[in-house]
Amino acid sequence: PCFFGYFSDDDLECLRMPAPVWSAAHSARKLIGSGWRYPLEHEGLVEDELHIAQDLIDVNLSAPSFTLNNPEVARLLRTFECHEDFTADNGHNGEREVSAAFVMHQFIRSQFGKHNIGGLNGRLWNYGTLLSGFLPNIVRGALGEPAFGTTHMEKVVHSGLFILRTFFLSQMLMFGYIAVYDFRRRRCVMELLGRIVQYPGVPLSEFLTAKYSKGEKKDKEIAMAKAKAEAKAGAKGKTKGRVADYREGQDRERNGTGGGDQGADDTGQGEADGADEVDDEATLLDLEGMKGMRLYVDLREADNAFSWCLSRRVGKAFGHGYQARTQIYIGILFLWSIVAMMVMNLLYWSGTHHNFATVAFILLAVTVVAIVVLTAVSEATKLQNLVCNHRMLIKNEIFSIDQALSDLYGMERDERGTGFVNTPKTPTNTAIVRSTNTRARASMALLSPLVAGDVASPTKTVGEVEKECISLESAKRILATADDLIGYQEETFNPVTVMGFQATNGVYNSTVGLLVTLLIFALEGYSNSTLEYGPAGWST
Repeated sequence: PCFFGYFSDDDLECLRMPAPVWSAAHSARKLIGSGWRYPLEHEGLVEDELHIAQDLIDVNLSAPSFTLNNPEVARLLRTFECHEDFTADNGHNGEREVSAAFVMHQFIRSQFGKHNIGGLNGRLWNYGTLLSGFLPNIVRGALGEPAFGTTHMEKVVHSGLFILRTFFLSQMLMFGYIAVYDFRRRRCVMELLGRIVQYPGVPLSEFLTAKYSKGEKKDKEIAMAKAKAEAKAGAKGKTKGRVADYREGQDRERNGTGGGDQGADDTGQGEADGADEVDDEATLLDLEGMKGMRLYVDLREADNAFSWCLSRRVGKAFGHGYQARTQIYIGILFLWSIVAMMVMNLLYWSGTHHNFATVAFILLAVTVVAIVVLTAVSEATKLQNLVCNHRMLIKNEIFSIDQALSDLYGMERDERGTGFVNTPKTPTNTAIVRSTNTRARASMALLSPLVAGDVASPTKTVGEVEKECISLESAKRILATADDLIGYQEETFNPVTVMGFQATNGVYNSTVGLLVTLLIFALEGYSNSTLEYGPAGWST
């Protein structure tokens, strides 16, 4: 391990080897600033970390599978092209089953590629850094002093200080935002895991990623190419040709070849490139057709409950090396804020000679850094709160299973004694059956709407009842064990932490309270001192 990245023992051994065993690209993907900032831009990074997470938990997610009640969704997922190590069809599961490895891989890729520094946070990073770097010079100019001094030496010094302020604050915010988005990505992955076990499930278009995509930028290029082609309209063949031309031009720009004559190279690559473009476009069209399909997993089936619990554990351990270092960065930012506020207190309480521009810079820089720290603490708290939400989901499932078992055990034998009959006086409580008004009529089948049998036939054979009871009892035992395991591991033994403390609202409140207290002390020191600022901003 190192401060800016995480290197395992195997990585350290490979570092001693020449290329291609180890190269600059291998080092870049292991560093926080380059690798974990845009993980999908480094091919194979997500897959490697997913393998490492499985090794840590000592499981193989390719073995357990989710049994889906919708055969059309199962068929689509089993034929969806993805990474060869994380396919839905593992060669041993059935036609209505998809491997847990496939689901987790798609969840992680979708969320770790979607949530990157941008929007308001990106503007805060850029503008906050520049404004904080320029602020002392702006204050000097507002007070009538030359912003960068008068002599040549003063200009050199002020310019150097501006560069140092901007550079170091930019680096601090970059690592801080990487920590923020690491917590946010993990939270979104865990939220997806919670949503797939709640009817009606998660839309496929929300988490499936294009089969040839290697990152968010690649996805955007494909989407832009398709939008550009459709805007111009025309025949299908011409549309594909424009997409190919657009993507070819993007490749030339990245490779630095420009738009010159390509000669025989273009001719030789034409058919292969065209085939890839058709596949990419077909993938996009398939994703658009998935909008009405959803992935729903019923935890009342023992295999689904087992696979879901293992998936949660792997998702928790994913990228553990990077997460440990991102938490260190949040602690460093918070410590920097405290030190900066203490310096401001020292200036006022000791009456040290200083310029008002120094105080203005401290206040603005601490404000920007505090926003990043508080955002990270908030995201970590939301991630930890999902533990309680998932445990509540499990308890609701156990409660629902108990109701179903009670109804099954209360069924009366038919006249011949060969089966059981649903009696109208003991219907399943529709309040705990996850269904719409239409599906609520299936409550007499004693199971959730997606696993309900033939509602029109109220009679069940002895074998059917025994099979349902065994399945429900197995699922109940697995869920009860999972509830205990999650409660101990994620609430007591290894909860989500930030700055060394369990992520709770108390950490957020304490962070705000400490910074506000230091600010109040500084104001108190100023009000009790005899300091006054002159026309040039210097204290007297």
